[in-house]
Amino acid sequence: MIIKNKFKNNLLLPMPPFALSLMSLLSLVWLVWFLSIFICFENVSTASEQPKLIGDTAKDTNKLSCSQRDDFLKGEKGEKEELNKNLLRIRESEVLSATIEKLQKDFNTTISGEEKEMISGFVHKFIFDYSKVMLGKVASDENMKAFFHMFFKLIRGEKALISGDDYQQLAINEMLNLKEINSEEKKRLKKIGEKLLKEGNVVFANLNGGLGTSMGCEGPKSVMEVKNKKSFLDLRIEQIKAISKKVGGDSKSSNLLPFALMNSFNTTEDTNRALKGKISHDDFEQNMFPRILVTKKGDKTFYSPFKSEVRDADEWNPPGHGDFYAAAYGSGWLDELKKKGVKYIFMANADNLGAIPDSVIVGYIADKRVQILTEVTEKSKADVKGGGFGRSLRSGRIMNIEVAQVSDKNPKDMKKFESMPSFNTNNMIMEVDALIERMSKEGVRTSMIVNPKIVEGKQVIQLESAIASAIEGFERSVVALVPRDRFLPVKKIGDMIALSSDLFVIAEDGVPRLNPAREVGGGLNDIKIDFGDWKLKDAKESIKGNISLLNAKNVGVKCKNLVIENGVSFANDVVIEQEDSRPVHIVAGTKLDGVVIKTKSISNSKIIDGKIKVEVFEDESGKIVIQNISKSK
Repeated sequence: MIIKNKFKNNLLLPMPPFALSLMSLLSLVWLVWFLSIFICFENVSTASEQPKLIGDTAKDTNKLSCSQRDDFLKGEKGEKEELNKNLLRIRESEVLSATIEKLQKDFNTTISGEEKEMISGFVHKFIFDYSKVMLGKVASDENMKAFFHMFFKLIRGEKALISGDDYQQLAINEMLNLKEINSEEKKRLKKIGEKLLKEGNVVFANLNGGLGTSMGCEGPKSVMEVKNKKSFLDLRIEQIKAISKKVGGDSKSSNLLPFALMNSFNTTEDTNRALKGKISHDDFEQNMFPRILVTKKGDKTFYSPFKSEVRDADEWNPPGHGDFYAAAYGSGWLDELKKKGVKYIFMANADNLGAIPDSVIVGYIADKRVQILTEVTEKSKADVKGGGFGRSLRSGRIMNIEVAQVSDKNPKDMKKFESMPSFNTNNMIMEVDALIERMSKEGVRTSMIVNPKIVEGKQVIQLESAIASAIEGFERSVVALVPRDRFLPVKKIGDMIALSSDLFVIAEDGVPRLNPAREVGGGLNDIKIDFGDWKLKDAKESIKGNISLLNAKNVGVKCKNLVIENGVSFANDVVIEQEDSRPVHIVAGTKLDGVVIKTKSISNSKIIDGKIKVEVFEDESGKIVIQNISKSK
């Protein structure tokens, strides 16, 4: 046998017998390696085979989809490297085709060539880029389905906005009003609810994906101290123990009300560290959607995955709390609940300490076989953004309308939305069996919210949804009108300052309640504590001790360069506006009651009239000093 020697100017040389044996062995090794490339993809569907969606394909392709794949390729040389690249290219193409075919089948739709081009980019991103951000995890079928449910709407021009002509406002008499349930019926429902809570048939779940960046928090908002040097999570644990004890359980044992968190990849690690040794809990992670780059070609709009020049994580966005359904089902958490015998999920935002499972409401949904219930409360002066509920003129069912879905360019639509007497608290109870049944069939569909952003100077959009928008998909749904104290969210620094002050005390059930020592009339709907665009850092630097808001009604502070000393109190309506660059200093023990202070109009020894006289003057250094007259020199 003769071979061609590539290193001797193509001279043909005879091959010795021992070399022939060696060559045969090498050929066998090469064949085994070549077959292994195909074996690693054996379970990946092709366009001609039964197609599988991302949950199956990604498990098999993940080895070659991120840094491992890159390292593997870098180690290959010459023909071997080229062969491997070609194999990857072929398999990627087959996976994309298979997944698109599966999408067409799942959504019972035909995908045009133009649509296929746009869709392919996002399918590719889910398969080959998702794990880079999600630390080696693969995107679930449900994550991908949820994204393309909204993406199909986007590319086909379906509107994301809701017109006032699409719904009728939901009347109060169409809601479950807890105040109108007679005492005997309430007692009966409470007994049913307490039994379910005692037996662990209700899980208390929190939406815990937020970092509180708008407030300047570092890490999950839920680990931030808000009252008595305790965090949201610490107070939540106290609530769970109180509920367990109230319904006849043991607050000191592990036999507590089941607790669960939907985290994001940003919050899981820090949250679990904060809860370690404190309480047993379930947790699953929110999905991620690719950010969408918007480009115009003539009169046509095209969408493609956004590519960041800074970091991979910036190419993705959390899809809003409406992602709960896909995340809970795709992670297997819903199936685990069913195995444990859990019948209902009570869901609330982690930063809403007013939201705890109510035994009467739990008893009601069990007695009436309600599939999904969401709570609303009456609007106050401070509630301008909260979503509401109407009755769809298309389906006749209850529907959720969020402010992001109402065009601010249409005054008529906005006026109708703002005139709703109640708003969504995001407290919900859902039947586990109903969710599993719906998800295993057509899925729980939520409305599309298109959130435009500018990222790295480029126009992108984020597809998001609200958890309450799923209510329209269920036949046995209820909206319940609940007291205002079930809605105590912390969205701004003013909310945090109010909650941490003497305005609130922690009741026996672990819920913050208005201090009974309060002398000013009115309830939570009449209180607004606003510290403008302050961040957490501003509050720490400005407030030098305890301040009193016990009798405050409307406090508006628009002043960054401010020091508030220990013992300062605010009562009734107080406004402090910094209109110039002069720093403002409020002396310890000062009582501000019904005063308006605007720094531009301040001259030495000016007296501001109110229930308590206050002296405001500019000192020698140019600083504005506020103090009671009795404390003046």
